[in-house]
Amino acid sequence: MRALDEPSPSASDPPFDVLLFNPSSQMTEATISNVAFRLSGDARDPFVTPRSECGLLEGVMRAELLERREVVEGVVTVEQVKEAARRGTLEIICFNGVRGVFPAYISPDDLE
Repeated sequence: MRALDEPSPSASDPPFDVLLFNPSSQMTEATISNVAFRLSGDARDPFVTPRSECGLLEGVMRAELLERREVVEGVVTVEQVKEAARRGTLEIICFNGVRGVFPAYISPDDLE
């Protein structure tokens, strides 16, 4: 995964960050931020951030986005993320208290 605000957005560059998942293949977070996914590609659908029960650190920005109802909690699996990426409907946002909210994408190499 690479944040879109990195100086070199080439997919051949090393990743900016990585997504983490639990033993049940449920997405949890990135190494420096919380994360939310929109799998449908439909802007009317909410971004879904993994539930705290999936095993993640509940960040301050995550709590704020939940309170403002800009994201909702849910379970998102690795396979759902990969399938949405293959369809071209995957949207990812990452967020933390220092950087705020920023878009990200998955490298095509990560879909193997």
